[in-house]
Amino acid sequence: MNNTNNILTPFVLNNGVKVPNRLVVAPMTHYASNPDGTLSDEERDFLVGRSDDFGLFITAATLVHPSGKAFVGQPCAYDEQYLPSLTQIADIIKKGGAKAILQIHHGGHQS
Repeated sequence: MNNTNNILTPFVLNNGVKVPNRLVVAPMTHYASNPDGTLSDEERDFLVGRSDDFGLFITAATLVHPSGKAFVGQPCAYDEQYLPSLTQIADIIKKGGAKAILQIHHGGHQS
């Protein structure tokens, strides 16, 4: 039998950030952002439903340049117009006590 006692203990990343426990939400493609790449109600519900009890939350692949769009419903971060949505995403994740990591992504063939 494996010892799982450490799974709920804090962990410090190499950069000094303290994560409250070792449970991680891995990045998942959810196809749920609005067509313009902003936060949708569906995406918000997805995040809220997973934001409690985890120590670390890695977001879906977030587009960093218009030429690298890989899928419909991909969240965007390549312009200041996306800051309100990105702030909401971070706030939802952090409200549950987790640390947020934005997964940056470019789907181009030379990325």
